[in-house]
Amino acid sequence: MCLHELSLVDDTMETIGSPKKYRHLRKWIIRITIGCILYMFYYFARPVYFFIYVRNMRLLVFSILKFCFPLFVYILSALIWEIIVGCVSFRFHQANDRLHVIYSELFENNTDYGRQNRSNLVCQRIAEAENRNVRVYNGL
Repeated sequence: MCLHELSLVDDTMETIGSPKKYRHLRKWIIRITIGCILYMFYYFARPVYFFIYVRNMRLLVFSILKFCFPLFVYILSALIWEIIVGCVSFRFHQANDRLHVIYSELFENNTDYGRQNRSNLVCQRIAEAENRNVRVYNGL
């Protein structure tokens, strides 16, 4: 089932026309999410298995909440932020690519090629600085 969903996501992203690196990134995000969900299920099932013979349900519920709940909160908040930051980053890259295409089309009919080349050079330097800032931000 999970592989089928990964295949659907990959086909959808290919149809949209997203670059291959974003499709690989999306696959890794889905794999990490599935792995964390399986880890949380294991971590939840372990106390239930150990306390299955205990007749005291309060002890069972208390032990599950004490040992599992804080870990679940941290993992789920990290997964949610991972998805949000990944989507926002993907949208910024799409907008930047579209702006670059529009910018290059605006200066396509310009007769002053020297000025155009300088403008393109300035635009490339700005884009490199922004990419450096994004890499530093993503590295944190």
